[in-house]
Amino acid sequence: MLRLSNVHVSLTIEPARGAQIVELSRAGDDVNALAFETWDSPPAADGVSSYYDPELDWLSGYHGGWQETLPNAGQASHLDGMPLPFHGEGSFIPWQVVESGPDHCVVATHLRPTLSATRSMTLSATHPAVQVATRVTNTGLLPVPMVWGHHPAFAADAGTVLHLPATRYSVDPAQPDGLDTTEGTWPTSSAPDGPVDLSRFSAATGQRLVYCHGHDEGWAVVEQNGLLPHAALSWDVAAYPATWIWQNRAATGFPWFGRLRCLAVEPQRAWPFDGLAGARSRGQELTVAPGRSVESWITVALPEQLPAVITGVDQDGHVMGDRP
Repeated sequence: MLRLSNVHVSLTIEPARGAQIVELSRAGDDVNALAFETWDSPPAADGVSSYYDPELDWLSGYHGGWQETLPNAGQASHLDGMPLPFHGEGSFIPWQVVESGPDHCVVATHLRPTLSATRSMTLSATHPAVQVATRVTNTGLLPVPMVWGHHPAFAADAGTVLHLPATRYSVDPAQPDGLDTTEGTWPTSSAPDGPVDLSRFSAATGQRLVYCHGHDEGWAVVEQNGLLPHAALSWDVAAYPATWIWQNRAATGFPWFGRLRCLAVEPQRAWPFDGLAGARSRGQELTVAPGRSVESWITVALPEQLPAVITGVDQDGHVMGDRP
């Protein structure tokens, strides 16, 4: 594990598994803003054992936290006959630590077919926030299409509220969670027993996946009502024009079996969940020319207080709005 910290915030990274972030907390506070649980069973798929399904293999090693999904996101896919793993190998293969200091680090890895990725993670010197920037370079001789995104899962419970810019939404048909409204304007939906506010984390067991799209601002605020810290996100909306919202409320399926409660706010390149092949069929992919690079950024902050009315989050992670 690699740990970064300063007087405002601390961060723990696991370079051996996708350089995923497993802990994000305010300095002097041991409450993790991310949902991350540890268990020994089921064992994670590796080079020796497999669940013979790319999604189950990925999920077997998933305990929450924050991953970067590239060069694929969502279902396992293919590129000209070459398989692309569920959520992309960048989310689970080892990354090399290129540079590290007390409050920053740079990690890098190589991806199929001819891509390399470099990610920097820097703690803010003025407030509890981490700024993440990624550069993906095509080292080959042919153009390479890709999709990418971020998969931060925040600790959540009944009463957690998600604030987003004005946006449309579509409910994933495989995870409707009892909703009978499949499309609409965030956050209003409905179920057979009445209206549903999608922005509120429900107490009922289950899981739900909603795609937000059509917004021209990249930000979100996770408002907590107890000991959990608030979280404010901002990101490069040109790189990630869609936002996947996943609620896991002690779902009983593999691999969590009731052990995880989280709200994942996922800035993503494409939607829905059908991987690079589906994205290419809709023209949602990003193509990296030979010898060229693409870049993106995302910031996550842990504000102590929130405005009464939230209107946005700036690139440094400061929440904007009307103060109480």
